[in-house]
Amino acid sequence: MAALLHVFSAHVEEVVGKMTEPALVFTLYYHLDLLRKNGHFACQDTKKDTIDYIPGVRTIEPKDMMSYLQETDTSSVCHQIIFNAFQDARGADFILCNSVEELESETISALCEEMSFFAVGPIFPSGFTKSFVHTSLWSESSCNQWLNNNQLCLGARPDIVSSVDADLLPVGYREEVGDRGMLMPWCYQVEVLAHPAIGGFLTHCGWNSILESICCKIPLLCFPLLTDQFTNRKLVVEDWNIGINLSNEMLITKENVSLNINRLMGEKSGDEYRKAISQARQILENALTQKGTSEKNLDQFIKDLTARIQGRAKIIHIEIFL
Repeated sequence: MAALLHVFSAHVEEVVGKMTEPALVFTLYYHLDLLRKNGHFACQDTKKDTIDYIPGVRTIEPKDMMSYLQETDTSSVCHQIIFNAFQDARGADFILCNSVEELESETISALCEEMSFFAVGPIFPSGFTKSFVHTSLWSESSCNQWLNNNQLCLGARPDIVSSVDADLLPVGYREEVGDRGMLMPWCYQVEVLAHPAIGGFLTHCGWNSILESICCKIPLLCFPLLTDQFTNRKLVVEDWNIGINLSNEMLITKENVSLNINRLMGEKSGDEYRKAISQARQILENALTQKGTSEKNLDQFIKDLTARIQGRAKIIHIEIFL
């Protein structure tokens, strides 16, 4: 779901929106009116043909839209939150997005023609892949000792927060896996991804996870389930070629999973994904340099925001004295 937050002081409460997802997700939500008009959203008989009319998006299949846009019932609380959030976005003077111009150039360029849109990502602390600062309130464990004793591993993050079951794993699973894998209730994801033993990342394709994986140069094995994960998967697999699908079939078999893991992490078969994600990381690094696009965009945003605040302050000042 889109996260649009108002920041700064009460004097500029409606000035800035912050987007924590890629520009592709933002523009699809932002152009809900076009999706409705063309029968791809909020219709009983939703069209399944290719979508080719969103500004800055060459084509996208309906199955690659966010899960909330694939539902016919749009009366849920989540839908209302989305509608309200993007109604607010239309009134914002500036939008900040945690993405990079070079990764989504056409989409971002089209958005910049409609609004003051600034791609300022990736929003990570400097050197975060080398100096780990744990920020989760969950009790975190380290798996470094186990990773140090293994040469090549697939990192996986099952997004199970809570359950009434004491153990969600099949009977006998732990015994069968033995020391070939390590199961942990919670750990610091970046610390795992940055470990030299990791050669792939099985992920639901959350946006922060994708950016972290790029920064650590770890190709992705994609298994989206909800919200923006389907759209993020499209960027990873089809647009950037930095990962593959866990399965291309509705029925996921162990043979299919094994095949794709070996394809992603193989010395020869996985080389193209490792090269692509290394190039993607270089794009992120370049964007954050002094002459990089994200750094320039952030500087321009600060200048524009300062000018807007000063202009409003003069008006308030005049009204007070009158």
